[in-house]
Amino acid sequence: MLRILSTLTILFTLNIFHVVSANDLPIGCYTYQPAGVVKGTTPTHLECTRRCEGFIYALRHPNSICTCSNVTPTWDRQPARPIDNCPHYSVHIVKTTFDSTTCYQKSDFINDGSGFTNIPSAPDCLNQCKFNKKAIFISNYPNPGFSCGCADNVRGTTVEFCGPVTYYVFNHPAQAAVSGLARRKAKEQALIKRNKARRNQFCPSGLEACLIPGLEEYGAWECIDSNNDLESCGGCISGSYLNTTTSVGENCLKPGVSLGAATCVAGQCQTNKCQYGYQLVDNQCVKQVRGIKLV
Repeated sequence: MLRILSTLTILFTLNIFHVVSANDLPIGCYTYQPAGVVKGTTPTHLECTRRCEGFIYALRHPNSICTCSNVTPTWDRQPARPIDNCPHYSVHIVKTTFDSTTCYQKSDFINDGSGFTNIPSAPDCLNQCKFNKKAIFISNYPNPGFSCGCADNVRGTTVEFCGPVTYYVFNHPAQAAVSGLARRKAKEQALIKRNKARRNQFCPSGLEACLIPGLEEYGAWECIDSNNDLESCGGCISGSYLNTTTSVGENCLKPGVSLGAATCVAGQCQTNKCQYGYQLVDNQCVKQVRGIKLV
């Protein structure tokens, strides 16, 4: 688990569009080095990242010292600079499928995502957006912490120097986003299949495990034949156990229906007689208004 310092504030120092290979994504230029393991000197950032396999961050100082760490670094109000000319610690994420970064000013930035959530670090944002083409990251400066949004398309004015009031858009190769989406769908299908198998083990064939009304929060359930049950016709009234996508049934014993005049056939309510004061209209018992006969 990441240890996050309470005073986290960030100033990235990325070029407008910094292209790198996957698993070597630069995320900024930081003044303070977090606790880590020194791996000696390296001639390039990429070599430092290779030495930091198994860590979250690879940090390389201008003196070529390479440090590997799992602790998110902090920033101390240094002016923005390009990542390739960082006078302090150039920080890279060791393992990721994102391959480049574009920075945008806030004033005219637009994205097709669903909004932002608070997250503790850039790697968390990348993980949250692993099924999208864009991961949008921004500091909550002057407050601590960060915000993250996922999108497939963005537009706005790009900036050369990134700071705490600019958006950092990490770009996902199309094939990586598609591959991630395929994996998510496969997992969803596997989960549906597994839950279906679990439901089947609770009830005999032809019956459905339905949550008991009033006891849903406790997970209480009973086996029901929703094709023929008068009170759960066509599905479970209060939802199916271990399944949130199942059809919701209906109670055939509605107000105005005569005793014994309702049936559930193949998951459909059928009504053939209504109580006094009600009239049968389109398989429904409708309350009559005095002096008016419904047609």
